[in-house]
Amino acid sequence: MKRIFALFLALTVILCSVALFACDKKDDVTCKSHRDANDDGKCDSCSASFTDGDETKACDSHKDADDDKKCDSCGADFDDGEEVVIPANKEYTFLIKLDNGDVISGATFTLSANGSEITLTSGEDGKAKASLKASVYAISYDFDTLPAGCFPDAFEVEITEDVTDVTLLVIDNNPDGSAQKPFFISEDVTSVSIEANSELYFNYRGAISRHVEIKNENISITYNGNTYTAVNGVVTVVLEPEMGQVTSFSIKNNSSEKIETLMELVSPLGSMDNPIVLEESSAIVTVPAGEAIHYLWTADKDGVLLVSSQSVYNNIALTNTATNAVSALTAGSAGEYIAVSSGDAIRISVASTDDKNQVTVDIALRCYTATEADPVPVIKETVDYSAREGASLVFTAEVGKTLTIYDENVSVTVGGTTYTPDANGTLTLTLEGEGETVAFTVTNTQDSTNGITIEIK
Repeated sequence: MKRIFALFLALTVILCSVALFACDKKDDVTCKSHRDANDDGKCDSCSASFTDGDETKACDSHKDADDDKKCDSCGADFDDGEEVVIPANKEYTFLIKLDNGDVISGATFTLSANGSEITLTSGEDGKAKASLKASVYAISYDFDTLPAGCFPDAFEVEITEDVTDVTLLVIDNNPDGSAQKPFFISEDVTSVSIEANSELYFNYRGAISRHVEIKNENISITYNGNTYTAVNGVVTVVLEPEMGQVTSFSIKNNSSEKIETLMELVSPLGSMDNPIVLEESSAIVTVPAGEAIHYLWTADKDGVLLVSSQSVYNNIALTNTATNAVSALTAGSAGEYIAVSSGDAIRISVASTDDKNQVTVDIALRCYTATEADPVPVIKETVDYSAREGASLVFTAEVGKTLTIYDENVSVTVGGTTYTPDANGTLTLTLEGEGETVAFTVTNTQDSTNGITIEIK
């Protein structure tokens, strides 16, 4: 019995093994290729352990519009970057107004962005409407449609989706007499209307000192932090402008009634705009440090005017206001020359070579007809003057001196002999004659005015 039972167990094991082998063989035949479509880690057909990764559903093109980094259609991992959302058009209202709050009607402006532009014109209420996308817009204005003296505050505006009302500000730069917008003085006499207990502000641009004068005892002027009141019914302030700078001051009505008056800008006596009329042939001039005193002298004959000075610090210039000819500066020399005609007004500007101290400078004037009967004396080594076309002027200089003129358009006559420049345009000769001085005539042969320089050494 024991042998029979052992034999039975052995047959049983063999039959089970054959059965298991037959089952595996059957599955392998049935499952020609594994697939795990439901992503459970087992073959969908035979349940054998198997994975083919996450399944990708059929999708013509992936798109991730909600930026969750998965395809919106099939759920596959996919990222096409942050989506650019193009905002829809909205209606915006633009209000054009001045900085004082007044609206501007009929103002034309153009908005430009992203290669497109739109032109708008404000209505009676100062408003203009447009359907736009939110963006940053450049603004260009038709200035002919803006009020005179007004200028836009900005040339760019950002339009957002949150705000539909946009204000475009225009600054009114027209002077109104306030501290922010002072009146600009351009005339020597200005009419002023100032309310009771009110103050008006002014700007003056100039390079020379001027006096502000107002003939009214109820007016005061504030300048450089100081307040000036009327003396004998007139308030006077000296403005001392700096080159290129604006000089500011204010006037105040200290009364309880409106005042209508005149404000005058007066140049100080002795300034270039208000020179001292010189009727004598000499003067002693006190010259402030760094300044000049101006005189006006009128020629009574044709000829050459000589201004001379004994002061070692003299620095004098002559200007013929009729011809605009200007002499060289004396710069401490014995004097200078200028050609004149009868009636010409000659400005004499007296300054000093010492610009740190007040200096006294003497001046003496003498007009010569520059003829043989009244020749012009040469008192320095160099004589500069402007000669009209064909003009012949007679000078005297010491005998034995050498005369030189570097100018091809002159001739010199001495003792009846006329000399002309050489091939290089230079005329040189020794002055010879009887006595201590000799006369010579210099002629301008140019067919126009000629600046001539004579050297006597």
